[in-house]
Amino acid sequence: MKEKATGFYFTLAAALLSIAGLVLYPGVMYRLTIVYVFCAAAAMLTLITVICAIKGIHRAVFGALPVINAALMASAGAWAVSLMVNQIGYVIAELDDKSTIMGLIYFEIAAVLAMLLNIIASFMKQEKNA
Repeated sequence: MKEKATGFYFTLAAALLSIAGLVLYPGVMYRLTIVYVFCAAAAMLTLITVICAIKGIHRAVFGALPVINAALMASAGAWAVSLMVNQIGYVIAELDDKSTIMGLIYFEIAAVLAMLLNIIASFMKQEKNA
């Protein structure tokens, strides 16, 4: 683990946030199955990236995987919000309590942070000697 660069740790943090998004999404009032697929795919690809970095294999794909993961998390966030637009409007119009959208807010925070960390990791080396 000493030979890992900062990008590796950003990728690891993004993996944890992708998994956190997968865990937080069931707390959203209205759910789509495709969001679970996007989050699971992003978490699995990120974990594959971390495992490959630990084992030192497939260094050429390290630049592409964080970008793919960022796109998956952005898609998950967009699809999750698309189903909750009416509910957000109800909360803004004070027709409903904001507790109905708090699950979505927590999920979106995890999804956006995972996306941002993946974007940052895509510009960094995963290994110091690579």
